[in-house]
Amino acid sequence: MSSSRGDAPAAAFFDMDGTLLHSNIVRFYLWYVRHGLSGLPSLTRTAALYASVPLYLAVDAVSRSALNRVFYASYRGVSVEHFAAWSRASFDRFARPKIFPGALEEIAVLRAAGARIVLVTGATREVAAPIADHVGADDVIATELEVSGGRFTGRLASAPVGDEEKARRMRAYAAASGIALSASAGYADNLADLPMLAATGRPVAVNPDRGLAREAGRRGWPVRIWRAANGSAPA
Repeated sequence: MSSSRGDAPAAAFFDMDGTLLHSNIVRFYLWYVRHGLSGLPSLTRTAALYASVPLYLAVDAVSRSALNRVFYASYRGVSVEHFAAWSRASFDRFARPKIFPGALEEIAVLRAAGARIVLVTGATREVAAPIADHVGADDVIATELEVSGGRFTGRLASAPVGDEEKARRMRAYAAASGIALSASAGYADNLADLPMLAATGRPVAVNPDRGLAREAGRRGWPVRIWRAANGSAPA
């Protein structure tokens, strides 16, 4: 991408999982329960996660938002403070190697041209925060989980950030920030993110799945293939 300040988007909204880095909400949680916990809590939560994978895949095939509601029930009882601290402390080991170099290069160009960088993700704010800091994002629109007594309850505090909700949150953010979405860019990888991309004036399909690749071709949207650090394309 090459931009001058005159033609740069006002803001660039980035989906996170599969777009900015090669990971997803299930992997983030798996890293935590296997490496952030120990003993019986680690064993029981890991076993429960693996047992639930077929359910998650089935629900995800129907609705990404529904997946978020079902999946985050697994966070019940997790200490918010411990989870947030571990997410930051383990960033260099787990999340940073998964970030696509191409995404970092794109963001650097956008930032230099004066665009505001906003992450829009179904991941929790605790997961997204260190990633946002590393890439230099200005703001994060993320999933908020309900908390009671310093622990997650397993319920969402508001609507899941997925499907049409991503576009709704972006419109609300743009209105509050005085940003024109028609003059902004959107980056995403999944057909479920179609409303998010269509809400912007400069949509970009990144590592698109089959459905999004078809839509991008039909609508004439540009496509980016960002490879992992080892040179392989994401699955």
